[in-house]
Amino acid sequence: MHQEEHDLPPREPPSVLVTGAAGFIGSHLVDLLLSEGWRVIGLDNFDAAYDPGLKRRNIAQHLQHDLYSMVEIDVRDLAEVRQRITEEVHVVVHIAARTESAAGVANPLDAAEVNFQGALNLLEFCRIRRIRQFILASCGSVYGVANGLPWTEETIPLPVNPLDGAKLASEQFGHCYSRLYGLQFVSVRLFNVYGPREQPGSLMTGLCDALVAGRFLAIPGDTDARRDFTYVGDAVQALRLAMSFGAAPSEIFNVGSGESVSMAQLIRELESITSMRASVKTVARREGDLIDSWADVGKARRTLGFRPHVSLREGLRKFVDWYFARR
Repeated sequence: MHQEEHDLPPREPPSVLVTGAAGFIGSHLVDLLLSEGWRVIGLDNFDAAYDPGLKRRNIAQHLQHDLYSMVEIDVRDLAEVRQRITEEVHVVVHIAARTESAAGVANPLDAAEVNFQGALNLLEFCRIRRIRQFILASCGSVYGVANGLPWTEETIPLPVNPLDGAKLASEQFGHCYSRLYGLQFVSVRLFNVYGPREQPGSLMTGLCDALVAGRFLAIPGDTDARRDFTYVGDAVQALRLAMSFGAAPSEIFNVGSGESVSMAQLIRELESITSMRASVKTVARREGDLIDSWADVGKARRTLGFRPHVSLREGLRKFVDWYFARR
């Protein structure tokens, strides 16, 4: 006689550890995972590089959710991570990182400690706890001054900023852990992510701040410089798809819009959406900054089923609506 279905014990939801969970991309990923019924352990150290008050606002609703818990830890402290995260974890999504280009140039040791040592600590945590899946939120800027735009995953990266060199080293260690310890490792190289909750000082926020204040928009280099801009919802979609990938023990995917947009075009779109006129001046490009970027996302399309859904104009409109709503 079969046991009635309603007599079976309830199945526990799968559990995911998200680092950088109170930040820009991390908090959006948590939104999605909670809506799907995941148990989410958020890890963040509320570093002052991103206003801690804004971060706490990002997670205010998460803290009301029964399936969410937040642990304030620095990823550079492996002992603390091991001591305080005791729940079962099925997958780690590692997003916590330094992202400010100038900070990487000014303090390369800090860049290495956060972007490399932090990732290595989480990989080691997975090895010790026998967690079988690790998703790394890497960045398109690891390609640096590589030739051959648009960049494919076969393009040899030539990073020009310690932040990106540390990310590339993290990917290489992820491959090592996959080969030696059976960890399923996926690196998602995200290109120029923007959208609501973007951290202060980021490109889109800085441009809107200048527009509103009537200041010059300072564009490094020249307005012909091109970028592949990825709306945050599309970036989160890719990370979620990577969590369901299991066709290979170790893999890398580019994630962007698949289009390269000049800074001049970006400014025109912002002018149109905000009905404000921009005054532009070019300034010297900083050491460690990219010149151009462009992702070939064919591999992510074929393998993950990734499709960028949000056009630049739609994404900018969503961002501008959020920007003015919070003022």
